[in-house]
Amino acid sequence: MKRGFLIISVVLFFGAVFALEYSPKDYCPLEPGSKWTYGLFNKKENKQRADVQASVNKPEKYGKLEYSLYEVPSRGIRCFVRADDEGIWVKAAQMNLPVLSFIYVTLELENEANILAVPIQAGKKWRYEGNVKVKTLLIINIKAKVIVDMENKGLEEVSVNGNTVNAYHISARVNRNLVDNNPMTGSCWMANGIGLVKAETANSRLTIK
Repeated sequence: MKRGFLIISVVLFFGAVFALEYSPKDYCPLEPGSKWTYGLFNKKENKQRADVQASVNKPEKYGKLEYSLYEVPSRGIRCFVRADDEGIWVKAAQMNLPVLSFIYVTLELENEANILAVPIQAGKKWRYEGNVKVKTLLIINIKAKVIVDMENKGLEEVSVNGNTVNAYHISARVNRNLVDNNPMTGSCWMANGIGLVKAETANSRLTIK
C-alpha cells in the first residue's frame, strides 16, 4: 500500500514538473490582431531608423496546413508561421519589390523550418537542411539548397521599456550550399508571452519597444 502511494506521488510530482515546462507556442503568440513595435538600428551607418510595426493577420492555408500571417507592412514582408508543442514552424516568406510593390517574391521552404526546437533549454542544437524555392509572377522559379545550424544559447536578460525580461537567445548560421565560405549569421531573442523581443544581424539590430 505504501509502495503504491509512493509511486502515485512520484508520478504526480513529475507530472506537475513537466506541466510547468513551457511550449514553443508560449514564445510565439499568433492570435489575430496581435501587434508589436520595434526600434531598428542600422549598425553599418550607426543610425536609428524609423520604428517597425509587426502584426498577426488572420490564418491562411499554405499547401495542406493553416498558418498565421505574420506581417511587417512597412517592409513589405509576410511570413507564414505556425506554432505547436514541437516548435515554431516557418513555411514561406513573401517580400514585395521596392519599386513594384504589387509584385511579391516568394521564398518557399520545401520542408518547414523549426526556429525553436524542444526541449527549450540552453545547449539545444538542431539543423534545417533542404531546398528553398524563389518564385515570382509564375516566371522565375529558382531552387537552392540551404543548411541552417541553430542553437539555443539559453536565457538572457533583454531590456524592454526600462524593464528586463528573460528571453531565450537563438543563434543561426545559414549556409547557402554545402560549401559556403561566407555564411550568414544572426540571432533572435524570444520571451515567454511576448514573442520576439530582439533580433540582430551583422548589419542591423531590432529591439521591441
